[in-house]
Amino acid sequence: MQQSAVLLSPSRTFEYLKSGYVMNRVSEWMPWTETLSRRFAERGKLSLPLEVNIVNSRSERIHLVAVVRWVLLAVLASYGALAGSTYLFSSYGFFITKEQITLLLITLAVVVFYNLVSHVKNRTLAEYRFSRHLLILLDLLSITVLIHCSGGATSWFWPVYLIVTLEAAYLLDIQRDVWMIGGAGGLSYCFLLLAENVNIISPVKMPFVDTALHHDTL
Repeated sequence: MQQSAVLLSPSRTFEYLKSGYVMNRVSEWMPWTETLSRRFAERGKLSLPLEVNIVNSRSERIHLVAVVRWVLLAVLASYGALAGSTYLFSSYGFFITKEQITLLLITLAVVVFYNLVSHVKNRTLAEYRFSRHLLILLDLLSITVLIHCSGGATSWFWPVYLIVTLEAAYLLDIQRDVWMIGGAGGLSYCFLLLAENVNIISPVKMPFVDTALHHDTL
């Protein structure tokens, strides 16, 4: 579907500036989600300015993704606590080093911080064109750290990159940006495996896993 640019008259521009909306903070393009919602919206809602509808749509999507991110954090934290306690009381013992714990805690604190901002300030973030891109890139970085700390090449968390691609498809308005985010996730995983393979980053030793797998190019 071809997207149409938003043209503003001087009087409308002054009206938006007066109401507190800075026009360069809003994308020039109508997303497909906004086109669909306007088609099935009530007649009274169609009287809202196009830029306000776009910001409202983005704000709702950012808020929903923040809620889903809280759920995923709770699931991962529960899994980590269960797995860690199981190894702690087993004959194998607790194998995670202090450096790994520190890196995981810092990453967790960063994710909690920006997700809290997304949850509370979703309306403000929706007014900035590239705020959603930044949130998705932070998710990619956090997942890369999680995969490294859970075994790198032997980690089972690599499918989470696909969840971030779905997040991008839901949050972003332009299809090209979604493809770029998907490619960025693939490149992040490739760079991590390559860095561990050539010992730029030390691989994390996991129980019952042969460490030679980190250096197996096949």
